[in-house]
Amino acid sequence: MIKKETTHQWTIQLPSKKMSVLTNDEDDVAVIYKDSNFGDAQALLLRVTDASVKIISMPHYIEDIEFTLNKEIILTLSPFANELDSEQFKES
Repeated sequence: MIKKETTHQWTIQLPSKKMSVLTNDEDDVAVIYKDSNFGDAQALLLRVTDASVKIISMPHYIEDIEFTLNKEIILTLSPFANELDSEQFKES
């Protein structure tokens, strides 16, 4: 897992090296999976405050999102995305 800091001391655990985290001044967080196999880029969009995280949109390559009391956001890839990610990792 790759950990990235976001706003309000929240941390996101990314299941793939192909994922990037973007933030803006309005407390929005986007997680983007950099792969053209899924068509147009779809982002996981979150609204983050000090006390909560709201899911604005969730792409099909994310199977689950877990929020912990330690202000961690843990992402799980869908089985097909996880398999594709593992196959491409073997090739490189």
